[in-house]
Amino acid sequence: GTMVITDPRITMETSARGGLLSSIARAVAGAGLFLTTFSNILDQEPDLKPGSLYEINDEYFKRIEALNFTLEHDDGQNIETITKAEIILVGVSRTSKTPTCIYLANQGIKAANIPLIPNQDLPKLDENKNLTVIALITTPQNLVEVRKKRAIELGLDPKKDEYTNINSVTKEIDDAKRLFNKMGWPTIDTTRRSVEETAAAIMSIRAQE
Repeated sequence: GTMVITDPRITMETSARGGLLSSIARAVAGAGLFLTTFSNILDQEPDLKPGSLYEINDEYFKRIEALNFTLEHDDGQNIETITKAEIILVGVSRTSKTPTCIYLANQGIKAANIPLIPNQDLPKLDENKNLTVIALITTPQNLVEVRKKRAIELGLDPKKDEYTNINSVTKEIDDAKRLFNKMGWPTIDTTRRSVEETAAAIMSIRAQE
């Protein structure tokens, strides 16, 4: 029989995982692609009404596989299988790692990301010929601004937090740059880039390897 997947006509704002799902929704809605995985996340059965179905071809299978992989390897999860990725993004916080990975996955690319946390060692990555590791960076000023907004949203006082102190954040960025240079990873500054622009820069780097 013909296998089908559903149209992404579903409200995601009410989900407890709204942040991640909104990233996913933005990336996949335009392509008319909806994962059965989402029904598990939302605890909601997919809508199988006539007219909302698409036949699955090889491209859809590739996207589904990539999106499943990316969801399972977001934010450093399942580190033991992360090097099966085609692209791993390593970056400081607030560099759009997750939405960029979701965007790449919707192109059929298995993308994972690992957060760079101050005073914590990165896991050892056994790099292979199919894997490209790319570092994401931003300016200290941008990172402080974004973190302050986030702190206020969470009801915290950003003035009392090292997380938003310009001197400590500048050191965090400098340390990250030194590490990326030592590892020989190509680095992309996401400060003025959209997710689409960052993804295009990533694909350009991968094509040159």
